[in-house]
Order: sequence, then C-alpha cells, then structure tokens
Amino acid sequence: MTQRPPLTVLVADTSSEALARLKGWGSQAPLRLVLVGTDKAELLRFLEALSPNLTRTHWDEALPHERWEGEALTVDVVVGDVKVARHWVVAVAEAVLVKTPSDVAPWRFLCAEGVLIYASTPTETLPGFLEQTAPNTYALRGARLKKEVLPEQQDVVIVGAGLSGALCAYYFSKAGFKVTVIDERAVPAAGASALYAGLIHPHWQKDDGALFSLTRRGYREMLALLESFPDCFDAEGVLDMAVSDDEWAYWEEAIASHIPLALSDDLLQLVDCETAQTLTRAPVTRGGWWFPKAGLVYASRLVRALLDASGAKVITHVSVRLQKGDKGYLAVDDKGTCWAQGSHAVVAAAKSSRAVLGFDADPFTLSGLWGRISFLPEGALTSSVPITGMGYLMNVEGFTAAGATYEPEDARWDAARAHAHNLEGLASMVGDTTPYPFAGAYEGERAVAKDRLPLMGAGAMPETLAPFLQTKEKPELKRLPRDVGLWVCAGLGSRGLTWGALLAKSLVARATGRPGALGLGLENALDPLRFLCR
Repeated sequence: MTQRPPLTVLVADTSSEALARLKGWGSQAPLRLVLVGTDKAELLRFLEALSPNLTRTHWDEALPHERWEGEALTVDVVVGDVKVARHWVVAVAEAVLVKTPSDVAPWRFLCAEGVLIYASTPTETLPGFLEQTAPNTYALRGARLKKEVLPEQQDVVIVGAGLSGALCAYYFSKAGFKVTVIDERAVPAAGASALYAGLIHPHWQKDDGALFSLTRRGYREMLALLESFPDCFDAEGVLDMAVSDDEWAYWEEAIASHIPLALSDDLLQLVDCETAQTLTRAPVTRGGWWFPKAGLVYASRLVRALLDASGAKVITHVSVRLQKGDKGYLAVDDKGTCWAQGSHAVVAAAKSSRAVLGFDADPFTLSGLWGRISFLPEGALTSSVPITGMGYLMNVEGFTAAGATYEPEDARWDAARAHAHNLEGLASMVGDTTPYPFAGAYEGERAVAKDRLPLMGAGAMPETLAPFLQTKEKPELKRLPRDVGLWVCAGLGSRGLTWGALLAKSLVARATGRPGALGLGLENALDPLRFLCR
C-alpha cells in the first residue's frame, strides 16, 4: 500500500484528546506539526508523550522556535502567543487542533480552503465563521486562502554549479528529487566558489537583525552538514579579534550586560589578548571572540562532494535561460536547444540570475564585489588557527594567506594597492609590519545584493510580474505573483560558507510544502523580489 503524503497540522491544544488524535493520524501517514503555546515545559511534555525518539535539529537560544525530527514526524515548537507565532507559522495547515471551536479565530490567517478544525471541548454557541461537519469537527465558511498545489513530479533543474547550486542539489536529492545542474563555466565551482579554502564562523552583533540571525543560525546548520563531509573541513577554531581597543571594551561590556551572541560556550567564548595569543600561537594585539568549532572549509572541494552525493546530472559550459513548459521549466540555450527540464527550477547563478530568468533590468540588485587574498612568501608570520579582524590570516596546507579586499566591480584596485591593503590588515592583527613582496593572490568576485543579504525564496518570470512592474505604485511583497515551482537562491556574498546550508535547506522545505526554519520575518527579508517593493 502506498503511504499517504505528510499531513501538515497546526496544534494549539495539548489535551489528551489532541494527543490521541495525532497518534492515530501518525500511524497512517507522516506528520508535519506546528506546536504552539506559551508554556514551553508543557509543549515539550506533550511532544515527549507523542514521540519520545525525536531529535532536536534546529534551535537558537535567542529565538522562541525549535525543530524536532523523527522518521515520520517533524515538529516545529513555537513558544508564544498568536502574535509571536505568526512570525514562525508559515506553512498552510491542512488540519488545526484547538481546545474550543472559537479558539481557531486568531489562526484563520493560516487556514486554507478545505481545512478541518478539531476541538477537544465542544461549545453550545458556534462562531459564525464555522460550520460543524461531524462531532468536534468544523470547517471554515468562505475561507479566503487557497492552498498552493505543488508540482507532483519530483525533478528539478538548477542553474548554477557553485556553492549555492550544489547545496540545493544536495538537499533536493535528499528529498527524493531527480536533479540536473547546469553551469555556463567549464567546471563546477568556477566562480566565487573556486576559493580553495574559506572561513566559517558567525559574526557578533548587539542587535539580532536579519544579518546576524541568519549568520548565527546558518553556522549551526553548516557545522551539522560538514559532519558528513569531513575531508572538506578543518575544525581548527577561529579567532575573530577586536579591530580596536574601543571595540574590545564594547564586547566586554556586552558580556557584562548579558547581551552576548546567543551561542553556547562550546561554540563561542570571549577571550583576552593573552589567551588569544596562546590559542593562535601568534602575537595578536587584542582579544576577541573564539569559535572553537569553526575553521577552514575547502569550498571547491565541498561543491564537488555535494554534487557527487546528490547524484545530479551535471552539464557545464552551457549558458541557458529558463522558459515555462507544459510540465514545468525548460533550460534552453540561445539556439533553442533544451538541455534539461523539471517540475521545479532553481536559479543559483550569481550575477547571471537576471539573465537566466530573462529580465531586462535586474530585480535582484546583484552586483560584483571583487576580493583578493595575498599569498605571503615562505618564512612569513604564521598562526596555528585562522584569525579575522581587520583582515584575515590563515595557513592552508603549506602556504600563508592574508586578506581580503572588498572592491566594487566598477572601481577595482590594482595589484599593488590590494596587496598593501592586505598587509595593513596583517599589521593591525599581529603587529607584523614587514613589507612582504607580492607573491601572488587568489582573486574572485562575490555576488551581493544592495542590502548585503542573500536572495532565497519563490521567484517569478518577467511575464508574470509585468502587470505589477508597469504601475507607478510599489506593490506589497505578499501581493506579488509567483510562478509555482520556481525558486531563487543567489547573492550569497562573502558569507555563503556560513549561511549557505541553511538557505538551501529552507528553500527545499518551501519547495516541498514543509515548514521552513527561518520564520516569516526572515523569509520576507530574504525574498528575492523584495527590491521591487522598496
């Protein structure tokens, strides 16, 4: 017998009746639950009674959200009232469990046409927006929200074989998709992802805005992913040192005021200058944030490993544009040859993303940010672990590198200026003012959006957006039309190694109708069409 597809349920009731109903459903089909309430201890007791063998896979000490997963059960636990939960409950529910029928009122924004509502305690007076269909079972009258019908066919074409495309290929394959990846370069990881080795670590900020939240949570997700690819990661630790005495004092004050980065001690510590010198075996000039599980990721190696693990068909040296077909999307070259098709399509092509979709003007505001890392000659100062701050210092399998520059694409520096900038950063971090001669550099272009946040979410073809783009008024983001099965994951900039896994995994969750782990606020901040509304 074929197993039923997963059932998405909003659970706002922790009664024994709700528990029994969920256990009955769980014996017939996989469940995706959003469990909400104001008492975290009560929610976790209910979860333990439902299934004692779940593993917590997403959490953040600073946020009211955790995810627990098992073989046929995924549960998003949201601690808070409806106002808080609205930021986290982003999947349309197929069923809702509440204590009384009237309790569903604040959740109507989540209820699509045809949703069934189950109440453990009936009432004599029924709200006017409900009708009873069976004992303790109700339906909405005139629901405005229609549930999105996702493509049933399980194949995806991904345009872009860099880090973003490879991560999407990996997570789509784990979701059961047949994957095809196309890239205009001669080999995968030929753009910014050609970087031999880069750093993964979070960045401390006082305020938990979108950038900081994404970096911190992405760091956890990437560490979990790298456990499956140990040959691509050296977990040496990373020191993010203060760039000035004032910044060090500010960090000390943050710790004293209990507003440090929301990570446990095994992931983050603030260390003084003496301790930092011991950890790095280098004469660092200040203390900083010590990330003991951070380290060097071999970016191009990771891209190849992800593509191999995905089993994707990889097509290179072909420039394509996406077109709508009868059964999804076609990847077509300028001669009209179709190289691949899929029910889903992902645009992960950095600055070329606009051209892949056929936009005349770039709706994504993507531009290039050139970067160069100087190779230092043999005998230059080394460190036992990577150091960041006013630059970078790292030792990578036999050579020492210092950097990096951030040069606008329309005002790139010459080699001498770039090298001088990297040596200035080296002097600031470790006091080494030696005028090392230029011995070569790694260079590449990062694709960045205007607000420096990546693009992740549902996309749209130019013809779909045309009616909205022709008006003078800025549309609301939620009112912009989208093409079902079309996705964008691009503009990862200089932090793709830290947040790329979280972005790709969240995108695949969206593409398969599952609750994402980002929350509505962060998903809106990353929406690839956000600049059309500003």
